[in-house]
Amino acid sequence: MIKFISTEIQSEFNDTRLDPRVKMLTLLASGYIYNRFGEPLYVTSVFRPQNRESVHAYWRGVDCDNDAGLDVGEKQELAEYLNWMYTYDPKRPEKKVCLLHSVEGRGGDHFHIQIHPNTVLNGKGIE
Repeated sequence: MIKFISTEIQSEFNDTRLDPRVKMLTLLASGYIYNRFGEPLYVTSVFRPQNRESVHAYWRGVDCDNDAGLDVGEKQELAEYLNWMYTYDPKRPEKKVCLLHSVEGRGGDHFHIQIHPNTVLNGKGIE
């Protein structure tokens, strides 16, 4: 279950310019959180055109959080799951599709979900 912190963020998430792969990863994260913990995932940021060094400026990134009170280990579990399923860029395997990091001014960590033009599904868990 996905919720949005504003109608503007919801409109950006539903905008056709948002890369369908980052949208799919966000939906996958939401399903994982809901099935595992019974809680929604909140989309907090999509498009940030002023930040030209960020994937958010190119419709390839989504920030998410939850109000479920998940501990850092449970949040890390989701990040590891998404990074196990997808490779951000095979030429740069150290880069990840899901990062868990703190944001100044917000309590706790949030999920940064991103894709690259070279992002690939690893085929794990899909038979």
